[in-house]
Amino acid sequence: MLKKSAVAAMDGGHPEADASYKASARVWLDILLESVSDGIFLLAAEGHKNNPVIVDVSHSIEHWTRIHKDQICGRGLASFLRRQGETSASDWSGAAVLKGPSGPEIPVDVTLQKIPADDSIVLAFVRRQDNMQRQLARALEEKTAAENACKDFFARVNHDLRTPLNGILGFSEIMQKGIFGEIEHDQYRGYASDIYEAGLDLKQKIDELLEINNLLARPAEVASCSFASLLNAIADKSLAAAEEKAIDIRIGPAEALSDISGDKQSFARLIAVVIENAIQAAPPKSRISIVSAEQDGCINLMIKDQGLPPDSPVADIFTMAFAGGEKHLRAPNRSLASQDLLRALCQKTGCLLETSPGADGGHITSITIPRDRTIKI
Repeated sequence: MLKKSAVAAMDGGHPEADASYKASARVWLDILLESVSDGIFLLAAEGHKNNPVIVDVSHSIEHWTRIHKDQICGRGLASFLRRQGETSASDWSGAAVLKGPSGPEIPVDVTLQKIPADDSIVLAFVRRQDNMQRQLARALEEKTAAENACKDFFARVNHDLRTPLNGILGFSEIMQKGIFGEIEHDQYRGYASDIYEAGLDLKQKIDELLEINNLLARPAEVASCSFASLLNAIADKSLAAAEEKAIDIRIGPAEALSDISGDKQSFARLIAVVIENAIQAAPPKSRISIVSAEQDGCINLMIKDQGLPPDSPVADIFTMAFAGGEKHLRAPNRSLASQDLLRALCQKTGCLLETSPGADGGHITSITIPRDRTIKI
């Protein structure tokens, strides 16, 4: 299209300067025809609008049609362009096919534009559609290359980091347990414990990084399922971890709630991660309550633990994670799931996740399943 500066230079506003503006316009058009990569036809505005006469062309048109401009100028536009689709006889804008006696037929898009300083000339900009196709193909190639690089990176993470890390964990555990003899110095024994704990922490981060990648790369398997059955199955799997700390998990009735539709695997993982976090954050011999309700077509699941008081340092970190403050959370002796994993699960399921301090200590974590993911029974 014409640049604004060029249009302004050609649009005189002073009648006595018309000739000068037209001369300037012609100079600018000559430069444009020499330098532009897209094709341009200069058309006579007067005459047969169904087949306007060609006044001049850019070098691209000569190259594409394989005809010198001397053989193009003076002929009608219909000799070189064939319109596509249903258009009026005088409308040359839109999809067309550029043709020549010896050159190949080329799909193009045509745009017409008048010149303010010279109403006797109309510009027909011609852009090859295969240029856009090549750009699309190049973008797809870059996307594929990026995906392959991503797969290669995570494959290396899985092998090059986890393999030596498992060795570090194994040897430090052997040292801790004194399988080949007790470590006499207390400080060295403490070092072995620190190595093991740091290794577990790093292993969890690697595992979560790989899980997030698999989660986002895996196509969603949309299906409907009973929310009550899904919740009860997840809670049953969490009982073993709760029993280790003598935590009592109580689940409110959920049979009357609507079914849910979406990626069942991601729904289950999100609920399981939140319950696991509650178990890991809560102290021994406490209680976790799981209550669900339906309002305005949305299902709200609340997991409340009686553990960490709101003013404890770990509770502050736990709250910050859901609010976007911390990337990795740590409870006493155990690691909680990272904010990145929870965010990825919410993105996959469309759920909203919030947490707030409980009135009598601990925290209430709420998972809201939106109405477009629920099915009325």
